[in-house]
Amino acid sequence: MLIGSLLLTHEEIHATSRVECRGLETPLHRTGDRVDETVGYARRTVSKDAGEGGLKVIEIYNLIDEGIVQKLAREIFFEYARARGYPENKIKAIEKSWQNHPDKVAYGKEIIFVEKLIDTISAKTGTSPIKVWESFIRGLYEGEDLTDKELNELFAEYISPDFLKKLAHANTSEALELLFTETFLEK
Repeated sequence: MLIGSLLLTHEEIHATSRVECRGLETPLHRTGDRVDETVGYARRTVSKDAGEGGLKVIEIYNLIDEGIVQKLAREIFFEYARARGYPENKIKAIEKSWQNHPDKVAYGKEIIFVEKLIDTISAKTGTSPIKVWESFIRGLYEGEDLTDKELNELFAEYISPDFLKKLAHANTSEALELLFTETFLEK
């Protein structure tokens, strides 16, 4: 039952993060023959595919969004478990297991990516890791747009010139791992 609360927490974070939808389904905000959806950091555009007559779907920033959401869900999960009096030795065992086997838990590799990103930004800006993490959480709820020009300039300065562009299209764990290697290990 306790582990099930992690999944519920994860989905509740998605539900309460910034959600915006414009397009076909909202007549007051028509953008033509497409729907633009934002949930947290993730963006999806669904448009009519003129060549095929079907729909074309473009998704960006999904895995960074999932990593941020799952990291936050874990924090809430552990806080809840402790508040409910769950034995500390069992909590520590769960933490250790998840840390030692990120490939066996939901979004484990994505959390590692997020944590490395936090540490890198912290080190390069002189801002505490906690403040950097809090800014990611705030962006999740306020709808920070990772395609924003100013954000792109900041990430270009502190991480790499095309980091956010590559991150946008890292929609598989393998692609995110490759970006992790290129960005954090090959320097």
